[in-house]
Amino acid sequence: MRWSRFPLGITCPDKIEQVESATMDAFASTVRTLAPTEAWSAACFDPPHRAARNVTHVGALVLDVDGKHNHNGTMEQARVALTGLPYVLHTTKSHTLTAPSFRVVIAISRAVSAKEFASLWRVGAQRLGAHGVRIDEATKDASRAWYAPPDAAEFVIADGSPLDVEEALRTATAQGRQARDPFTRAVARIASARPGERNKELFCAGVATRRLIEHGHIQADDAVAQLTAAAEQVGLERAEIDATIARALTRRPEDLAPISLDGSDYARVVGEC
Repeated sequence: MRWSRFPLGITCPDKIEQVESATMDAFASTVRTLAPTEAWSAACFDPPHRAARNVTHVGALVLDVDGKHNHNGTMEQARVALTGLPYVLHTTKSHTLTAPSFRVVIAISRAVSAKEFASLWRVGAQRLGAHGVRIDEATKDASRAWYAPPDAAEFVIADGSPLDVEEALRTATAQGRQARDPFTRAVARIASARPGERNKELFCAGVATRRLIEHGHIQADDAVAQLTAAAEQVGLERAEIDATIARALTRRPEDLAPISLDGSDYARVVGEC
């Protein structure tokens, strides 16, 4: 497992140190030694400056559970979800017994590109989600930096067989296809909508599509283009279309119906709009 450590607030390109850890124990031991002014990343960078465009590969799957405002699952639930995998779990600064916050670091069978990491992240988040552990989606970028664990952090370390990257990518591809199929049907519903129904169909499809975009199943530009074309086909004016889609895609997260990471309930969310 290869990863990076560097000072927080890095500005000088030569301050990233590439670190090799043969085992999860070795990784945990090194992370424990980080100073409060240091951070680490599962990514390696070239040039050695932390930025998304500089990611050469990612050496582990890192997921974050933030219980600061909600109870999003426990470390024990995460342990059950990760049975058979090599991993490190450790509590983070905001952790409390009533609102657990912790980090999940999973060894993978090979290093992945930033694009592959996005798919791997979805599969990992879904695996934990099936056991009641909700992953913070704001922390899914490949170049993410992680603060050093607090001195009093609780660690759980397990050995096992690394997460099979090829199998995970196949799963992600299949899930993306399943998610896009109901999106295609929703676009067809817009294209066949009658006057009086057109705006609602467009808006509901847009609301559900926002979740697909967030989970990486479809690109925002592609989704907007397809929704727009279908709405124009049934005679909606472009200004009205743009306003409706914008309203759907910018609704507050708390106003959105939940949708699973694999997108399988997209049709339900459209129907409940």
